[in-house]
Amino acid sequence: LFWGAEMHDRKKVPKETLDAAQRQQVLNKIAAYKALVAGCFERRKQGDFSREALKQLDKLQMINPELYSMYNYRKEILAALLGDLDEQGKAELVKNELLFNAKVITERDHKSYCTWYHRKWVVQQASTPDVLESEMRLCAKGLNVDERNFHCWGYRRWVAGLLAGHGQWSEDKEMEYNYQKIEQNFSNYSAWHNRALILDKESDGEKLSDEFELVSQAMYTDSGDQSAWIYGKWLNKKLPPDEAQSKQEEVCQELLEDTPDAKWPLYTLAELSEGTRAVETARGHYSKLIECDPQHAEYYKWRQARLDAT
Repeated sequence: LFWGAEMHDRKKVPKETLDAAQRQQVLNKIAAYKALVAGCFERRKQGDFSREALKQLDKLQMINPELYSMYNYRKEILAALLGDLDEQGKAELVKNELLFNAKVITERDHKSYCTWYHRKWVVQQASTPDVLESEMRLCAKGLNVDERNFHCWGYRRWVAGLLAGHGQWSEDKEMEYNYQKIEQNFSNYSAWHNRALILDKESDGEKLSDEFELVSQAMYTDSGDQSAWIYGKWLNKKLPPDEAQSKQEEVCQELLEDTPDAKWPLYTLAELSEGTRAVETARGHYSKLIECDPQHAEYYKWRQARLDAT
């Protein structure tokens, strides 16, 4: 499986009880791992910045990519090697390092903070447009497999910023890609979050109104999917208060005509009513929510009690 085997919405498989032979195999692996770690720390202590030391780190980081001290050692080795190479040699070393880093991500752990941060450092050693375009393709490939991987989304934003510095990327281009990911799955929380970060400084009223049309489509498609409602709540703060109120109320009322006990339209109307001090209306919505969403009944009762206290 590209980009790691762990995906969303999969239950963990219970661990099996090991017999004596299996337990010994595990103990042998632990001993070998400890020896490898000790050897790498000793090499660093001795100031070994050779390619052989780099090979030992390859073995270690395919086993455990979260040992951040070894990524610091890796940087020290690479910096030493880069200092002795011509431009062609530097490009080759960076290329190979990115390939190994991608192997760790795709085969070992696609959510390793250390590995993603190290990748940034490597790209900074040769952040040419060609390298950056290649990185964007890598991110697209990864997000096709795990569309919510926030490490990959964050890295993509960083690369896009570098490309923009070369005049080869724009917010419109990023919004277009983001729209494609949301069209594939309205429940892509990471894509909505990425969209909010892009629009955070947006002040064009027409553009923001168009954005509400997009999020309302998601609400109509699946009124029970909270991702669109959470994004819509953020977006409302960007719109003029009266416009935000009327647009949101219209969507909620239409949805409730078809599904009177729809949780998110009811909850949104309750919050909107609170905001305009329509206390009794808000109380009525929370009462309805207590009936149709008993799992969160205590929370709705707390919201009602808060109405009395304010």
